Amino acid sequence: MQLIMVTETESKQFQYRKINLFLEPLLTPGAQDQKNTFQTDFNEKFGMFICFDILFYYPSRSTIASGEIKNVIFTTAWFSTVAILQPLNVQHGYAVANRVNLLASNMNNVTAGNGGSGIYGSNGAVLSYYISGLGSSRLLISKVGSNVQQSFRTQGLKGFNTFNGKTELDSYITQERFDSNRFTIRKIELSTGVETVEKVCQKKFCCEFNINAVVPTIEEVYQLVAYDGEDSKESKIRGRIRICALMVCDSRGESCASRSILSTTKFLNISVHTEAKNEKEHFYQPVTLRTKLTPLEPLTQEESINEDIRTINVFTKNNTDIILFGLYGRSSGSTIFISSTLLVFVVVFRTLF
Repeated sequence: MQLIMVTETESKQFQYRKINLFLEPLLTPGAQDQKNTFQTDFNEKFGMFICFDILFYYPSRSTIASGEIKNVIFTTAWFSTVAILQPLNVQHGYAVANRVNLLASNMNNVTAGNGGSGIYGSNGAVLSYYISGLGSSRLLISKVGSNVQQSFRTQGLKGFNTFNGKTELDSYITQERFDSNRFTIRKIELSTGVETVEKVCQKKFCCEFNINAVVPTIEEVYQLVAYDGEDSKESKIRGRIRICALMVCDSRGESCASRSILSTTKFLNISVHTEAKNEKEHFYQPVTLRTKLTPLEPLTQEESINEDIRTINVFTKNNTDIILFGLYGRSSGSTIFISSTLLVFVVVFRTLF
């Protein structure tokens, strides 16, 4: 990656080569110890990495491990895969889990299913985003920084116009990959005014959900799912992943977390809790999604470590149209294909203070 930064006073050039490659056998990966941070002339430090890197400890977590980096630039050509690894949900989950400002720029290639960019605050706010099924682009601008008061948006999609009687999102391509055979699945019954406490486990990995909801008169099916094992062959990743989630499903419980399934239940509060051995280079982040392919707000993740046990909690409140709420964890692992990529990213910075 070549980053060219233009500020009010000078022009600087920074280079970063992608470390973790996806189906790029002719390219060479960058070194783990390469420098991927820089400081602006308005005294803000930034980290940067590319696409598939966000799913690996090196560099997505190692970059911010010292606590000095609070701003991250992320460029990608991410394919939309419902539900766990949808672009906006991955971007937002990273910002929430690590409490950093994230500037994410995704290539909008509608024929390949690429698209979904956003700016996310360190408090978990989705400050600005764009996702479209049209071959178009949009400049996203938000005020971020340690001295900026950030607030949550409560509105729906911003700036969506109609196109031949359809919204821009209708023609957005998503790949739906939910292999129920890999998961431990438990159907839950929700009742208005009754707190639902349920646990779902696979092997020794367990997650406990606490849910308060207002249930509609039309029956909707929700299931808890858990997974602890190797990533799927389709993802081209070697490494252990852990998933626990609440998903909306069709009436038979076979198709889950699909954007085509109606979800009108109002969730007043949802939380998920899990405990796991505190292993080096393992990390967790929330995964949340609406039928409009946007993440949930407000969203909070809290972690604590007691001796060698890590405790993770994720919370949200007052949300409807939920098709997914849960946690995604993984070991650093490795990519199957040895390769690399080179991207050019131009960023214009201007001091806002």
